[in-house]
Amino acid sequence: MQATPSSNKRTKASALPDEIVEEILARLPVKSLRRFQCVSKPWRHLITSPSFRTLHATRAIGRRRRLFVRPAGYGEPFYACEQHGISSSPDEEILSCWSSQLAPGTVFPISKPCHGLVLLRCVEYDAHYVWNLSSGETLALPDRTPFRTAGLKPRTFVSYGLGYSSVTDEHKAVRVYCLDVDAGGEPHAATAFCEVFTLDRSTHWRPAGTQPPAACRLRVRGSQGAVLCNGNLHFVGKDGVITSFGVEDETFGTLMPPSGLEYSGFDLTELDGCLCVYFSNQTNPWPDVPYRVWLLRDYAAAKDGSCWEEVRCIDWGSMTDAERAAFKSRWIAPLGMYCPDDGSNTGQTNKKIMFGTVSCKVFVVDPSNGGGTLPVVIFSLDCVQRDGQFPTMGLFEESLTSVGRASDEIILSSPSAEAWCQVLSRLPARTVGRWFPRIGVP
Repeated sequence: MQATPSSNKRTKASALPDEIVEEILARLPVKSLRRFQCVSKPWRHLITSPSFRTLHATRAIGRRRRLFVRPAGYGEPFYACEQHGISSSPDEEILSCWSSQLAPGTVFPISKPCHGLVLLRCVEYDAHYVWNLSSGETLALPDRTPFRTAGLKPRTFVSYGLGYSSVTDEHKAVRVYCLDVDAGGEPHAATAFCEVFTLDRSTHWRPAGTQPPAACRLRVRGSQGAVLCNGNLHFVGKDGVITSFGVEDETFGTLMPPSGLEYSGFDLTELDGCLCVYFSNQTNPWPDVPYRVWLLRDYAAAKDGSCWEEVRCIDWGSMTDAERAAFKSRWIAPLGMYCPDDGSNTGQTNKKIMFGTVSCKVFVVDPSNGGGTLPVVIFSLDCVQRDGQFPTMGLFEESLTSVGRASDEIILSSPSAEAWCQVLSRLPARTVGRWFPRIGVP
C-alpha cells in the first residue's frame, strides 16, 4: 500500500537533525533516557556514549535541585523529594532496603554524590554498595572483611571512600584500615593498608599504588566515609590529622586541621568546592558553643592549620530553649550552598549554607552576619519524628554514570571465558558435570 502525499509530508516534517535530537534528549531525566534506549540502535548508541553522558551532566546543572532522603530507622527506603516544602509524605521511592539489591537492615549514605554515584553502608552486615541515584542501580563491593583482618579480634575498622580519576575516566572505591596485632595475635605497632577497587574494571580489591604513612591511625567512625575534594579522598585520623589519597596517582599526603581541633570530634565534608571541617555539640547544643565551620579555600597552599577560614554559622546562644530544641539532632551536616530558584542570590557574596538533620529537616543559614539570625527551615517531612545517629539525606544528582558490572560478569566477559562457554555449551550435561571437579568448581 502506497503512502499518500500527506503522510509523506508528515514523515519528512517529523525528521529532526541529529544535533537537535541530542540536545532534546540531554534535557530529559535519566529514567526517561533508560526507556528511550529501546527506541532504536542509534539512540541506544547515543545515550550510552561518553560524550552524551558529559553533555547530559552539563544540562542537569540548571535543573531544580532535589534531595534524596532516608528516614531514620531499620529498613527504611530512600526517597526523592523536592528541595522546598513541608510535606506529610515523600514524593517518590527510589530504593527499597528490602529488595534483593541490598542486605536488609539500616542502610545509609557515607559519601556525597560523585557523578551521581553514592557510597552506601549497611550497619548490620557491614556491607558497602555503590548506588546510582537516578537509575537505581547498585553494585555490592566484594569482600566485606579484608583478608588481612579475617579472624582478628576486636574487629578491625575499615574506612571506605569513592573517588574519580579524570585522566582515566574511572571511578574507584578505596578502603583504608589499620592492624594493631600481628598474625600471631600479639600487639605491635599498627600498620595501615590501602586497597582499591576500580568500578567496571576490577574483580577484586588490589593494593594501592602506595601505602599510607606509618603514622596513619584512622578514627573509628562508621557513620562517615572518606571525603572527595580536589581529586583526593580525605580520611581523618585519631589525632585529627587528615590523610589525603590521590585518586589518580594513588599517593598519600597529610593536612592539618584548624588549630585547636587536633583531638576534637570534628567531622569532614565538601562544601562550595572546598574541603570543610565542622564541629559542634549537636545532640545537646550549648548556648556558649556555636556550630562552627571552616573552609580550606587555598588547597594547594595548605601545609598547616593556619590556612583554614572559619565561618561562624549557628549561634545557639542567640536562640531560646524552644528554638534550640527544634534543631536538636544527633547528626547535623552541611549539604551544600543554597541558591533560591528565583535567582535572587546569584552573586558570590551573601551565600547561604544548607544543612540537613537526621529528622529529615533542611534549613539554611546566612554566615555573613556571624550566625546571629535564626536558621530558616526550607524542607521537612512531617511524617518523620524519630532521631538517629546516621546520615539520612543528601543532594540528588542526575547522572548516566554506570555503577559497573559485577565481578562475575567481568570475568565471564573475557575472551577466554567466552571461548570456554562456547565449548561447554556444545557438550552433554553429563560430560560437563564430570569436568567440574577437574577445573576446581565444587
